[in-house]
Amino acid sequence: MEQARSDLLGKYDVKKALIQLSIPATFAMIVTALYNLVDTIFVGRGAGDIAIGALSIANPVQMIVMAFGLMIGIGSSSIFSRAYGRSDTDTMRRSVNTAVLMGVVLSVVFAVLGLIFLDELLYFFGATEGNIGYAHDYLFYILIGLVPFSLSVIFNNLARAEGRAKIAMISMVIGAGVNIVLDPIFIFDWGLNMGVKGAAIATIIAKTASFIYVFAASMSSKSKLQ
Repeated sequence: MEQARSDLLGKYDVKKALIQLSIPATFAMIVTALYNLVDTIFVGRGAGDIAIGALSIANPVQMIVMAFGLMIGIGSSSIFSRAYGRSDTDTMRRSVNTAVLMGVVLSVVFAVLGLIFLDELLYFFGATEGNIGYAHDYLFYILIGLVPFSLSVIFNNLARAEGRAKIAMISMVIGAGVNIVLDPIFIFDWGLNMGVKGAAIATIIAKTASFIYVFAASMSSKSKLQ
């Protein structure tokens, strides 16, 4: 397995390597789009149009958090890839440790500041008196779950840097699948009847499941990320 990844990254034809790495990554990004789409569909059916508007207000905050996760993930994966190519185990380990530390620290800082200034943040992104309650309920739980949210993004990028794009893809498919299953259970009145809160909680549980899988794969003996 280790030799196969080394061959893929260093010996295969560029086109073949590009296809093997890009197809899972592309599919994973498509799956990522399902999170907000699924939330929107189920919230619309379970809580109505006003609740959908609340999601659109909260989504920019999620995108900002994801952007910082990508910044850390892409930056650390670039360092990791170069170190991997020259078999520099120490630099590989330090890049992973630094990425995890930055991800946790930034997530906690964003979560604390976001919770303190939650209403101001929502009004800034266009909330009104009619929908701020829904937006508040949704974003509150998203902020609480920022650490697994960010770490899943970071570790997925590191997995791709190691040449294990399928691991990242499977991780994101697991997250999307969990979200699809839990959304109706948490949102609708035949389930837990939590409405918008349920959508946020389902999303965080899904992101946590995604992170647990990619983290476990990264800590396995087959990975250089451990």
